[in-house]
Amino acid sequence: MNIRERFDASMQENDRLVLKMMSRVKTLYEAIFDVLKENDIKAAEAIIDGDIEINALEELINEHAYIVILKQCPVASDLRKLVTAIKVANELERIADYAANIAVYIKKTVQNNESYRKLMYIYRDPLVKMLETLLEAYHETDVKKAFDVCDIDNKIDVIYEEQIKKFISITREKTQIVAEEASRALLVIKQLERAGDHLTNIAEHIIFLKTGKHVTLN
Repeated sequence: MNIRERFDASMQENDRLVLKMMSRVKTLYEAIFDVLKENDIKAAEAIIDGDIEINALEELINEHAYIVILKQCPVASDLRKLVTAIKVANELERIADYAANIAVYIKKTVQNNESYRKLMYIYRDPLVKMLETLLEAYHETDVKKAFDVCDIDNKIDVIYEEQIKKFISITREKTQIVAEEASRALLVIKQLERAGDHLTNIAEHIIFLKTGKHVTLN
């Protein structure tokens, strides 16, 4: 294998690792919403273990990209792809952390939180759709699909703003125990909203990868 072939193989491995990490995060989110729906504590523990795998993938992507940069000195679009991989991996790691935090919430909640879990479940379809679209957008370097992700995030923001008012009302009007549980649930809702923001950041990185231009979608 000559130098160019080794370089091409390294770039293909870069893509494979990012797409693998993105796919794992998508699976993690599908699972966390199942946990919310069923209040499944055992499955919540598996989510926490899954986050450890995501962390390891981020480290692997960073190490791989830095080695390629140091050893092969890529330029232009190749360098942009490696830098983008590092940034996307960081965003995905944060998104996975949110899923793990929600799993901890499920494990530690002792009050009946079914009504709150139903509100959280509303975020399932848009967040999973964002992840599906990002997988396609990254694989195809598709700017239009990256912008589609932003449109979905706008819908999440609308849901979040509506729910914030409802949760604040509960914390003000109900008993201390109910108010405390609402406050804890509100933190989960915030993490779901933040997950959408980080997914939009990934869309921005994909647009940069394709065009070389920085855009702000959030």
